[in-house]
Amino acid sequence: ITMLVKVSVGSKSFPIEIGKEDGSISTLGQFKTHVAKEANIESSCMKIIHRGKTITGEDDLSLLDMNFKDNDKILIMGKVSSSLKDDPGFSALVAYEKANLVGLQKQHEQIESDLSAMELNFLDVQKSLEMVKRMEKRLANFTETSMKHLEALDGLSIIGELTSETQ
Repeated sequence: ITMLVKVSVGSKSFPIEIGKEDGSISTLGQFKTHVAKEANIESSCMKIIHRGKTITGEDDLSLLDMNFKDNDKILIMGKVSSSLKDDPGFSALVAYEKANLVGLQKQHEQIESDLSAMELNFLDVQKSLEMVKRMEKRLANFTETSMKHLEALDGLSIIGELTSETQ
């Protein structure tokens, strides 16, 4: 007997075949390992929910005894593998973002807001022309600043010899 169940982890969804045949998954441990690999989450932090109930048990627990039916949906909750959090390259990117890009984001939002206000066209022609000139300068400045940040990000050493393909 084999059956296909649909596993959902966040926005990711994939089928898993449960059964005794080769290539099928028959124990809770095999299931956790497969989901951990497929969704990049740690099996130790995984919460498995089937029909509103949390599945718990030892890794050698048989899935065939758990009343799964074909096309059942299984929801997985858990934390992303710490390999990404502990990665020095990822940490460098996060630190750079916090230190430099928050202000740039606010500047972008302000420009967007001002452009929307200009589109409403409440000002007379002369004032509108002045606003357009000022906006062109602001956009040129924003573009220049953004390019400098891109160059700085490009110069960060984020890929090392221990960096995996998925990272």
